[in-house]
Amino acid sequence: DLHMGMVRQLYGRYYELFPIHIAWVHTKPADYFVADRADQRLEAEHVARVRQQLGYLLNDRENRAIKTIKQIYWKRYRRSADRDEQLIAFLGDNPRQRLCWSGASGRIPTLRTNSSSGKMYSLQRRRWLCCRELLCTLGFPVVPEVALSMGVPVVPVRDRARAKEICGNAMHFGCVCVIQFLAMACFSPRRLSARDGRVPLPNDESESED
Repeated sequence: DLHMGMVRQLYGRYYELFPIHIAWVHTKPADYFVADRADQRLEAEHVARVRQQLGYLLNDRENRAIKTIKQIYWKRYRRSADRDEQLIAFLGDNPRQRLCWSGASGRIPTLRTNSSSGKMYSLQRRRWLCCRELLCTLGFPVVPEVALSMGVPVVPVRDRARAKEICGNAMHFGCVCVIQFLAMACFSPRRLSARDGRVPLPNDESESED
């Protein structure tokens, strides 16, 4: 055991200042929260990979919306909404006032301008469609299978904000092609004469050759 009297004699005023120094430099539990945003995102990504679902990231309003959707689904179909692989619901609206889901039609609800904040949520997978998947619903070639069928290269999707903006302000890629075809069918080039050095286009009254 230390003899406190001897300690005081040996260290003098340093011994008296030690308790004050400890009280000044000691740490508190809140002092250990030193992680920046990058560290927090990495931690969240790890938890998401382990749990394989993103439901824990939903806020209170979205959780209440999911609860309401489950109740409505059970009341209509007498089965659990969690087991319907094709059920996708939009969490950006109040389902009691505006129910936007694929439960009745079997199709993904129409994307609106608030799709950048609202989520297309799959109750069976317990996660929402990411920006790449939303672009895929609009016919954009973001996967090799779609790009191969369209004969175009794959569109790289990395900027989430830009992809969300496109999703809320675009129509289906196939609809755009139809509109372009209709626009091209509504006009024709002006009839050219031989003096222009070009072959004139046949008119509608000309008879077809056998």
